[in-house]
Amino acid sequence: ELFYLQKSSLDIENIMSRCYSLYESTASSSQDKSKTLEIAKDMHEIKKDYARVLNGFQSFIDALQQLEHLSISEIFNITESNYSKNPMVMDNSINLIFEYQADLGKVTIHNYLSIFTILNNLIDNSIYACAHGCSIHISYTAGETEHCFRVIDNGSGISSHTLSLIYNPGYTTKYNACTGASNTGIGLTHVKNIVDNLSGTI
Repeated sequence: ELFYLQKSSLDIENIMSRCYSLYESTASSSQDKSKTLEIAKDMHEIKKDYARVLNGFQSFIDALQQLEHLSISEIFNITESNYSKNPMVMDNSINLIFEYQADLGKVTIHNYLSIFTILNNLIDNSIYACAHGCSIHISYTAGETEHCFRVIDNGSGISSHTLSLIYNPGYTTKYNACTGASNTGIGLTHVKNIVDNLSGTI
């Protein structure tokens, strides 16, 4: 829980900075300028709330901030622990299976926050696509020059038509059953951008 609080705090800081930069670069006559500043202010308030919570755990947070890398086993253990409490996983008896060869568990990842973002988005999508009793396999293998993560489920799948659209900003197949409101459709766009920035492929 502390790890994810710390990660979210860093994400909020990044969003707030980018939003303020957008505010400064927006034309002074633009109506969007004041809206952008309001968003930055709201993010600042959220950041302060997070800081109040995190300050109570400062010794633990100091240890987290000193981590330059995490091992595959640590990344998978944190992810598995987080999703074991997910209501959709528990309510639908979805089986999450984390796999890696024993000798690869000690392999370390420097950009581990990026890996968490990628895995979380992909696992969330799998959970959404899975019915009661489905399985999601999350695995790691190592190539000669790259790390390979796989998230595989036996859920509803993706049509060939949809497959060509899934990385487009705003494209989504997820809708709230009660309100009809759609999700943002930026999860896989974000994943694709992160993977590209790491010189990887998805």
